[in-house]
Amino acid sequence: MVESSKTNPKALATSRPHKKPDAQGIDVVLVGSFNPAIFHPQWFLRHGLIGEEEADPQGVKVVSADVTEIRVAKYESYVSVNG
Repeated sequence: MVESSKTNPKALATSRPHKKPDAQGIDVVLVGSFNPAIFHPQWFLRHGLIGEEEADPQGVKVVSADVTEIRVAKYESYVSVNG
């Protein structure tokens, strides 16, 4: 008797070849009312989102009231008033 994926969900999982995802990265876009000036590595650290070693100020490209662009660990963040 041959098991189908309807009778045995594991049969479906083992019948498919394993494939690596094609994506090299992920972009997350949030639309809303933000204050770009607060998005600084120290802000991420204060809120427990990163560790002390990741809060390197050398990752700061620009922080202003209109736009902030920083690199924290392996993540890049771009925040602007107008998107």
